[in-house]
Amino acid sequence: MMKAKLKDPTVAKKKGFGHVRNTLKKLLKEPIEEVTPFFYDSAFDYGGVDGEMPLMFIGVAPSLWKKYVKANKTSKTLVAGRCIFQDGILSLEIKLGKGGKNPVLKLVNKHLLKPFAKAQFVESVEGDLVAVDEVEDKDQANDAEFDSPTVQLLLDEAQDFLAQAESSRDILSGILTGVGTQLGNLSDTIVSDALIKETGQALMAIASLALDDFLISFEAWIKGIDPSLTKANKDLDDVKKKAEALLTELKQQDKDIDKFAVDAEKLQKVQNPTDSPVPPVETSASNAMKNGFANTQNKTSDLALKAVPMFNSIDKSHSELG
Repeated sequence: MMKAKLKDPTVAKKKGFGHVRNTLKKLLKEPIEEVTPFFYDSAFDYGGVDGEMPLMFIGVAPSLWKKYVKANKTSKTLVAGRCIFQDGILSLEIKLGKGGKNPVLKLVNKHLLKPFAKAQFVESVEGDLVAVDEVEDKDQANDAEFDSPTVQLLLDEAQDFLAQAESSRDILSGILTGVGTQLGNLSDTIVSDALIKETGQALMAIASLALDDFLISFEAWIKGIDPSLTKANKDLDDVKKKAEALLTELKQQDKDIDKFAVDAEKLQKVQNPTDSPVPPVETSASNAMKNGFANTQNKTSDLALKAVPMFNSIDKSHSELG
């Protein structure tokens, strides 16, 4: 449910508390009738200006979030378990953690869920819902939902990561070997409306990839794979090696795309001078021609002014002779 927006803790830190809250708000516009995994940490460290604020994740947790939950299961701010959402009430059944206390839940409600939802603890999310004020500390280390990531989970996640990585690589390659080659040397490029349009489309395609965010998640996922699992499973080892090669390739493309984007942005500012509200910039040649013409006009005017007295004197002489 939320894994597309919050693949791992690194993304949550970068996107910030507001992003997490908005993601939950969108999710909870509809009821959650099927029993669904969740966890929250009332003091997740976002860093920066947000600092420690609540975070909640609803849905099957990706591997890096599973590791986060396991590493913090003794924290007094964290719980994990199962939930349902009906009529604006988010009912939480706690399976793991020590954060199932009323003051902790108040923080989650106040800062994270109000006014679009209200969370409550219940004995069970199956059958009749019986609300409880607090939940005793629970440490089910073997709880399947929040145990260490399995090989199968990592292989499943690898399919998504590799598919997105390969798609991004192919799109970037097409841009760099296509319109990117025309922008390699702007001084030798004939600028046309078609080229401006093509670079604009390329910039939109690049933005849609959200490459920086993906690279952060992709690298964190690779580093999060337990070496003991790759040693024991050849398929996972092969997948990790392929992922590492793709990550290296994408990082290099990211550098090349940055340069392309700078040139493309410059090109987007180009327009037909006759369509511009600002008068076209005059070249030195046109200035020389205009200045030459003006100088000629000035010299002609000077000569004409000098000739006026002479013609006047001639006219006067003719009058006297007559």
